[in-house]
Amino acid sequence: MEEKYNAIIKECMREEENCLYTSTSFYYWLSYLNKVKAFFIATPLIFGGIASIEILSDSQDDFAKYLVALVAFVAGVLPSIYSALKIEARIEKLETVTNKFKVLQGKFRRLRTIDIHNSTLDEEFRTSILELEDLKSNGLTIPERFFARAQKKIKKGDFDFSADDKKV
Repeated sequence: MEEKYNAIIKECMREEENCLYTSTSFYYWLSYLNKVKAFFIATPLIFGGIASIEILSDSQDDFAKYLVALVAFVAGVLPSIYSALKIEARIEKLETVTNKFKVLQGKFRRLRTIDIHNSTLDEEFRTSILELEDLKSNGLTIPERFFARAQKKIKKGDFDFSADDKKV
């Protein structure tokens, strides 16, 4: 029986770490997508304002006229690109999935530390594994650069809890 508990503890540790890396990578990706969203919202407004400046549009200079036309074109096209990329939907999905990975991380930690001798351990462990498997089928693949940033941050110790070092 002890061997079974040890195997569950080890697997909980693996899955807790897996959830930590995945959720942290997703947080970086989410931060990036929010910046992209801000770009697609702010740029058309700024460019639209530039294109509407009378001094430029009334200018006899060909360069100024081409600049106004280009800026107006970009201001008009960016909202369509933003819509086509479905960034808002990606952000919503990523927020949901990220939070679920974070919740599962805590669940696996509790299973291996607090609930290890609970009579429902097997059932809770299986349920958590099924939730994780379902979550992994979300269709999101972490871009390598965000995983690398998360890995660097985690290895630096930013997610080590000082409470774990204290004796109770």
